Amino acid sequence: MLAQKLTERGSLIEAVYISADTRGYLKDVRPTNGRFMAIYPKDRGILDPLIYKEGREVTIAGEFIETQTGRIGDMEYAYPVFEIKDLYLWEEKKAYYLTPPYPPYYYPYQYPYPSPYPYWYNPW
Repeated sequence: MLAQKLTERGSLIEAVYISADTRGYLKDVRPTNGRFMAIYPKDRGILDPLIYKEGREVTIAGEFIETQTGRIGDMEYAYPVFEIKDLYLWEEKKAYYLTPPYPPYYYPYQYPYPSPYPYWYNPW
């Protein structure tokens, strides 16, 4: 999860560290995971705030450059800061609603259609 803003140095991403499994899919968030900041240098371009918006998921490969003090609410926090070497933006998650692809099919003489004969009647 990330929040992004543009600064003098380039695009700054504040994100939460979530470990990934061997296929690259994100695992559950644990209380020991921390936050970090990552800078995409201005000379390489900018990360569009409409695309890299809050709540999007990214995978970042970077190099540690410094520690920066910031605030989370009223608490002071020491962020590790990375320079982004490569990043991957995951697809946005969409809400899917399960609906049947077609209405249920009923055979003749089956509920909800009334049968013209009692169930024990066999005309043959």
